[in-house]
Amino acid sequence: MVRSLNLEKTKCLPFGLRPPDFPLTLGGHHLAFVTLYQYLGVWLDGGLTFARHVKYLWERASTCMAALKCLSSRSMGTSYRVLRTFYIHAIRSLVDYSAICLTGLAPPIISSLEVLQNDALRIMLGAPRWTRLVNLRMENGLPSLAHRIALRAATFTLQRVQHRPQLPVSLLLKQLLSRPPALLPQRNWARTMAALFTVWVPPLPSAKIQTYPVRATYFSDGSVSPDGSAGSAFVCDRYTESWRLSRGVSTFQAELVAILVALRHAYIHSHRHVVLHTDSLSSLQRLRSLSLTDNVFLITAIHHVASLLSSWGATITLHWLPGHVGIAGNELADAAARAACSLPEVTFPLRPGTSHLVRTWVNTIGRLSRDDHQLCIAEG
Repeated sequence: MVRSLNLEKTKCLPFGLRPPDFPLTLGGHHLAFVTLYQYLGVWLDGGLTFARHVKYLWERASTCMAALKCLSSRSMGTSYRVLRTFYIHAIRSLVDYSAICLTGLAPPIISSLEVLQNDALRIMLGAPRWTRLVNLRMENGLPSLAHRIALRAATFTLQRVQHRPQLPVSLLLKQLLSRPPALLPQRNWARTMAALFTVWVPPLPSAKIQTYPVRATYFSDGSVSPDGSAGSAFVCDRYTESWRLSRGVSTFQAELVAILVALRHAYIHSHRHVVLHTDSLSSLQRLRSLSLTDNVFLITAIHHVASLLSSWGATITLHWLPGHVGIAGNELADAAARAACSLPEVTFPLRPGTSHLVRTWVNTIGRLSRDDHQLCIAEG
């Protein structure tokens, strides 16, 4: 085994310990003790602080940032899609590669990496320095680096545990991740991973939901009729508001519109505590998603109105409840949404989503293909 090692490049890096006073030899070769070492592109130090690696990321990313600025100049004429692709594959990929090592970093160090992405987002959009970060991320469809690092690390750890469950490291990970995060040391990699894998199960909604005087309680719903007409509505106490949508939109879009107009109503009336109930679990999941590929306008508009409400200290709670189980507010919103499909004019113009159009096109082509196949069989 010694013959397969390059003894000239082999170093000894003690973790959490002082270098011993006696020399360490391997195959008759004295190994030098070091405090920093780059292994597989990641700079390691004895305390596993990864401070040197963060500095290395800054140096590598700064060169790519200079190239991104040149590409974004008017003389180059590079499109936004090319700039975004360059950032993802040339700059963010540096963080993705070592994400598993960066989960335990202190928040100030993570914030220093966020500055890189924030500058890149402004360059891609041509936005001024005072643009809010939440708007930059939503316009580019990119999460913060802190969320990206957590997502990459959790995905990698889960893949290792699932693909090779009998390895000693997998058994150790299972033991660590099964513990409550509070029982693990702070700023510890295992504590961070345990917090990421903690599953929160929401309680089942009760059959009766009270409307408290200090809160504005909304029930929203969307509906699409068999002929393609769509409507959205919300109910707040005794007030009901409904909208007729453009023909051809999906039920998912109708649910998003209902949430949007309900939050807009809360913003106009300056409600301090907003509780919104919806039976569309997919809408809530998409609002929490870190990446946007479709219905960007609706989701961005919802986040914008929610940020306006939060700016003056309002609290917003989005709650899922099962549909058609006899909850009065949900039944009223559903009836109003179905009635809105029959309104004489479209009051909320909206283009169908890309995924909905593609799905409709595929289903139509598949139905026509089946009909042609059956016709060929019938004709012999």
